[in-house]
Amino acid sequence: MKNFCFSIIIISLFYSCNNEVKPLVFKTEVISEDLKINSEISFNEVDGNDAISNKINATLQNKIAALIPNSENQTTIKDAVLAFDNEYTSFVNDFSNNEHVWELHIETEVIYQSEEIITIVVNVYSDTGGAHGNDTIQLLNFNTETGALYDHSNIINDIEGFKSIAETYFIKSIKNDSESTSISEFFFGKSFQLPENIGFSEDGIVLLYNTYEVSTFNQGFTEFVIPFEEANPYLKIN
Repeated sequence: MKNFCFSIIIISLFYSCNNEVKPLVFKTEVISEDLKINSEISFNEVDGNDAISNKINATLQNKIAALIPNSENQTTIKDAVLAFDNEYTSFVNDFSNNEHVWELHIETEVIYQSEEIITIVVNVYSDTGGAHGNDTIQLLNFNTETGALYDHSNIINDIEGFKSIAETYFIKSIKNDSESTSISEFFFGKSFQLPENIGFSEDGIVLLYNTYEVSTFNQGFTEFVIPFEEANPYLKIN
């Protein structure tokens, strides 16, 4: 069984002191179907049936389903899991001598919640018998008033300024892991690039690069936090 570990992500939730604002309440859903694969699947959903809750839940379902191999055209986690399991069953039927059991592990965590934004981390690990499994993390930021998914432009008001300070923190984060701090070596000959995954934690703004976004597979995940006092001048949401 794969053990998940978010090295910099704080599980504790952050709520505003304003008692008039009622935070969304999350529950944990578990899929425990009779599957042929090895699996451990749990994920968060907003507990409610209003428009905002439904929008966040639908987005979570779509985003997680898209990370599951062999899940083309599936829009729910359960359907994507069953498609993956069916693919494994077909594989075993075609290659009866195969002894490797496919794996699928899904875990999510609400890591930040304020009046304006909710950040949820999604971790999907799959193994279909290659040289190594595929481990992907996504940070999803939701607008608490509409349920819409934020992108970078909704969060950052000065991309170039934020990119500059992020590069400084990136270099700090890799100094202990590499003898070289040449940016081009980590971005395949290109200048510094922001990751796809940027989110909020109690300590500041989390930037996370998945495997292959920087350097090589052996580098693994690259993640660091920019403290709020450093990041706030470049943010639309504080």
